[in-house]
Amino acid sequence: MATKLRDQMTPKERVLAWEEGRPIDRVPSKFSYSPALLKFEGVDTKRYGTDNAYKIATEVKIYEKYRTEELAAGFSVPGLYGATYANPEGGHAYILETVPLEGDDLKHPVITDPKTDPRLAPFWEYLDGILEALGDKVPLRVMMEGPITQAGRTIGVEKLLKKTLRDPEYVHAVLEHILQTQLTLISALEGYDIGFQIMDPVSSGDVLSPENYRAFAKPYLTRLFTEMTRIAGKKPYLHICGHTEKVLHDIVETGPAAFSVDNALDLAEVKREIGDKVTVIGNVHPTATMLLGTPEDVDADLKKCFQKAWDSPKGYIPGYGCGLPVPTPKENVDAVYDALWKYGRWPLNPENFS
Repeated sequence: MATKLRDQMTPKERVLAWEEGRPIDRVPSKFSYSPALLKFEGVDTKRYGTDNAYKIATEVKIYEKYRTEELAAGFSVPGLYGATYANPEGGHAYILETVPLEGDDLKHPVITDPKTDPRLAPFWEYLDGILEALGDKVPLRVMMEGPITQAGRTIGVEKLLKKTLRDPEYVHAVLEHILQTQLTLISALEGYDIGFQIMDPVSSGDVLSPENYRAFAKPYLTRLFTEMTRIAGKKPYLHICGHTEKVLHDIVETGPAAFSVDNALDLAEVKREIGDKVTVIGNVHPTATMLLGTPEDVDADLKKCFQKAWDSPKGYIPGYGCGLPVPTPKENVDAVYDALWKYGRWPLNPENFS
């Protein structure tokens, strides 16, 4: 891959210099980890999900070949409550069975000491191992879903949404319990060289009205972000799927450093609305461009993103509009990195993408 030969900085050097306003080789990006990369390298995904030594060795191999710009580790909050997952070969895990979470379930914590709880032993083993292997070269973000999305995964999204109408007190009780679990988990990360990123699809305008976002999502996410910022020493990144036009300013008020924009939104509009308050990330189309398009389509899409957002006051970071589909052709992933150097060489020059 050409990017490996062109890079003059490690991903960690680049992002730290970018955050501090120092010179860099090219703009950082959020074109990072995806099961698609595992597919390209013929990785045994079942073993990858259960064998930390194999997973760490795989991440090192992928970094050396693709110059991964970000590492990820995450907690399964619904799993702590008893929800079960399906892990399809080569695909994304999904909730197989939710839990009721009623009555006494909401009176007692599901975890008290994250460092000694045996359910979390694999997480700590991986976190320590991957930081030792690549932590000096690649920034690591602990990934977690927002409280309302975690609640939906735990009790079921349909039940959650119905309860917002029929029993809002119950929803608030569930959200408070989920939030306290998340706060307990992240408290054990104090002192680690990490950042945080939240994915919050249930906060989407395609799921929640603006009124329900402000009532059920925003307050709990704000409290989570406050504590994440204290622990990491920097604000988290946030991605919300789908339409968020009606709550963009509410999103800013929750406290993220950067907002990752779904491909359903116009980057130029997001820049106008909130670009003076948060870094804007996005939003190459993951299906129309990456999965179904050609390398030429990838180049054109990323060029358009730069045209719209390169001068965003708080900065612009190119990335996908949402998760990259597993069957994405390798030549399209390669085209992303070629286009990054074509349009993202620092300092940014609008003549390169006019």
